[in-house]
Amino acid sequence: METEESAFTRISQASFVLIFFRLSTNSRYLHGVLEKNGKVTESNKKVLVEALRAIAEILIWGDQNDGSVFDFFLERQMLSHFLSIMKQESGSLNCQLLQTLNIIFENMKHETSLYFLLSNNHVNSIISHKFDLNNEEIMAYYISFLKALSFKLNPCTIHFFFNESTNEFPLLIESLKLYDSRESMVRIAVRNIILNIVRVKDDGMIEFVKETTKLYLCDVIDGLVQQAIDLDIFVRSAANVQANRDRLRDKVDDLIDLLHYIAELLEVPSMAETLSGLGWSFFVF
Repeated sequence: METEESAFTRISQASFVLIFFRLSTNSRYLHGVLEKNGKVTESNKKVLVEALRAIAEILIWGDQNDGSVFDFFLERQMLSHFLSIMKQESGSLNCQLLQTLNIIFENMKHETSLYFLLSNNHVNSIISHKFDLNNEEIMAYYISFLKALSFKLNPCTIHFFFNESTNEFPLLIESLKLYDSRESMVRIAVRNIILNIVRVKDDGMIEFVKETTKLYLCDVIDGLVQQAIDLDIFVRSAANVQANRDRLRDKVDDLIDLLHYIAELLEVPSMAETLSGLGWSFFVF
């Protein structure tokens, strides 16, 4: 007579087979949707948005449960379809594309899946794509995408992002363009991205980063000086009344956050020398 445990195992196996069959069928269907709707029109945007949402869910499940599902999309150049759509669309569809990419990279557990996604350079092309960053929603998803990628950086993955022979590093270059954004969320994200980049130990990359971030680091120190002066003026002025205490707290918090950021940069040897020299020239001379 079948035990309860063996019956449960048999049911679980049957359920898994059914789930896998459905996922395989859905994978083929979703790939077909991308292929059939290669040209974006008003009439197929909704279909593509729903397909992109489903792709994110299936890929994450495949990464964590069955690699063949993930492999299916990679073999059929999923990211090349994404790029094709991006080049045609600048609104809601690009928001969904970036959201899908965020979900995939934030939830990916296996390094082999990550290597497959990064190996064909499509990710760098997506980073360099000229999105409409005046669209607040696109900007939010784009900077989140860059930040998610930066958390995947290590000595093994850095070469997917930095091309030493051509000195190309889209993740760094595009992030630096946003460091003085009006949006505090974007500025904070850029700081995290820069920290994640400079902490990677790679000799070839370090020299490029040191040279490329010189102007940025100069602006960081200049920003520190300006914030300190602004705070001093605010404290001494008539503006420093009870009604403005919240503004004072905000200014103090901003200055403390910047000091913490600089302290973290100083912990990185490649950044410490440049920052120390800049600090000396700004505060002493």
